[in-house]
Parts: sequence; C-alpha cells; structure tokens
Amino acid sequence: MSVIKNVAIAGSNGALGKPILEVLLQSNKFNITILTRSSSTSTSPYPSSATVLPVDFNSVPSLTAALQSQKIDAVVSCVGTEGLLGQKLLIDAAVAAGVTRFIPSEFGSDLADPPIKALPVFGYKVATSSHLEAVAAENPSFTYTYIRNGGFLDWGLEH
Repeated sequence: MSVIKNVAIAGSNGALGKPILEVLLQSNKFNITILTRSSSTSTSPYPSSATVLPVDFNSVPSLTAALQSQKIDAVVSCVGTEGLLGQKLLIDAAVAAGVTRFIPSEFGSDLADPPIKALPVFGYKVATSSHLEAVAAENPSFTYTYIRNGGFLDWGLEH
C-alpha cells in the first residue's frame, strides 16, 4: 500500500468538515487541498497552509483536473445533504485521477445494518455506497473507508 501524503477535502466549511480539516492540518502529515464550489460566495478564510481549488462539483473533468493537479492520494468527503448524490461524480473523478483512497460522507448511521439501510432518509447515502463499492470492485487500486461513528447527538441537541 502506498503512503497517503496529498489529501483533498470536500465540504470543509460544514459542521463536520471544519474540525476534520483542522485535525488534518494540525497533524502536519499531509499536504491539504480544499475543494470549493467555483460558484461559492463564502467569505470564510481558509488556512494559508492549504491549497484552495475552486471546482465544478457537477463536472467530472473539472474534479479530475483538480485532483490530478495536486497528485491527490486520498479524498475526504464531508459534504452535507445537498452534496450527497454528487459524491458519485467525485468518486468517478477520483478514480480517473488515480486517487487510491476515498472516504465518503458516510459518517453517522451504520448503513450496513439492513433495517437502517432501508430507511428512505438514507437513500442518497445508499446510492453513493453502492456506486463506491461497484467502482472499487472494478478498480483494485482504488480503496475506500467508511467511518460509521453513530449519530451526532450533540449537534442534534443544539439544532
């Protein structure tokens, strides 16, 4: 297995993406690239130690070019609900760019549990997981990791 050095993160401005980005940067083990929507109007400042690349998340060629330009080894997706289905394009771009590891926005419930997987609220996540697993089966050098830590109850209490 190759060493993961160059990491791209999508969804770094969200409730989950911000702390993940902070920890990745604090580790000093990775070269971090932040993928932002090219149409974003966010004024959130990004750390100077990270490369920020505006991309069209609806375009596999745009995503592929961004990932290739930074020689990305791993992609961490922290996209929110509105971006879940779009992860399929990010997965396809990752494969095309030679990325070796993908961590989908799969945090929370364990979709390997059939009763949970059957809940309509998880439809987009199930579709993404199915696509990810099929793509990985066809591309042996492309791997993925699910992080299924359970519900974010603290966040739910605040909102």
